[in-house]
Amino acid sequence: MEDMNEWMNEWMNEWMNEWMNEHILIVKNKIKNWAYRLIDNKCLCWNDDVTKDITISEIDRYWFEIPQILCTKCWLIRSWLIFDEISNTEFYKNEYRPIYVPQNIKLSKFFSNQVDKGQQFFQLFQKYVHINNKSIIFDAGCGAWGMLVPWKENGFLTKWCDFNTDYLDFWKSKWLDLLFWDVEDVLKDGEIDVLILSHVFEHFINPIQKIQSIINHIKRWWYLIFEVPGLFSIHQHYYKPIEYFQNAHVYNYYKYYLFQFFEKIWLNIIYWDERCTFILQKPVNYMEYKINQIIINDWKRYSKKILRYLKINKYFYWINPFFIADKILKPIWLYNLWSKLYFKIINLLK
Repeated sequence: MEDMNEWMNEWMNEWMNEWMNEHILIVKNKIKNWAYRLIDNKCLCWNDDVTKDITISEIDRYWFEIPQILCTKCWLIRSWLIFDEISNTEFYKNEYRPIYVPQNIKLSKFFSNQVDKGQQFFQLFQKYVHINNKSIIFDAGCGAWGMLVPWKENGFLTKWCDFNTDYLDFWKSKWLDLLFWDVEDVLKDGEIDVLILSHVFEHFINPIQKIQSIINHIKRWWYLIFEVPGLFSIHQHYYKPIEYFQNAHVYNYYKYYLFQFFEKIWLNIIYWDERCTFILQKPVNYMEYKINQIIINDWKRYSKKILRYLKINKYFYWINPFFIADKILKPIWLYNLWSKLYFKIINLLK
């Protein structure tokens, strides 16, 4: 796919703010001065013939020169370069939040958004799984803790942790104790009934080993609620591909890839969708297979599908109904009328 530089300037001016640009520049200088070290990122299939890989973009959404690469063996998109372990820790500690969370977004608003997301997870879980309300639920990477509110209100016992300390004062205002990441530091094996891993997995440098380690903390026959930003949901939530690709995302997943991924690490799949929301169950006879690569067979048909999808959303996002509703109709009274009409049409076509 052609480079996305041609309209990056327009997008940067529209979306960025001074606070974010300042920290982006800090990261770029740290990379230039070797304070942050970038290393090559291998695909999860360990494809050695990278000469056939396809460059999707030479830059990411924050204009970091980190190419986004499509593997021609398993058709997974990855960041070509990633921070080494020390640099990665420092990046999340110092620059991640200022870049990814605009300064003008109040914690109370972020908390409210998390409550809404938690309610979605709760309703979805109750639809497909029936368990008693005294179960223990754990949010790994809880942010402002909001996702656990609906569960607590319905009688679940809640536990949580986060890697970042930015929310410490906010937590204290709600009489909560912050447990710092990593999960391994705060949980015992087989301790949790339900574990939420939402928009965390895509940040893992070693996702296979990390997810298996997390699964060990879930009781047998109990559940993992999992979500990452799915590649094929760009048109609904990001509109333009360049807004989706970002340096902090080591790998960019899609529904059918993750379906095979979870089957290969021996989890039962209860629910899955294109957004890459999954409800997974740890079997009674679960065994942790020591694997270091994911081989996806007969997946070549996805190459054309991925490239075609990205190209359509790059050049024709402006006629995307989701984009129109959000950017044009939302500020006016036509928004509700348009959205109702659009989704009625979609339902008729299903």
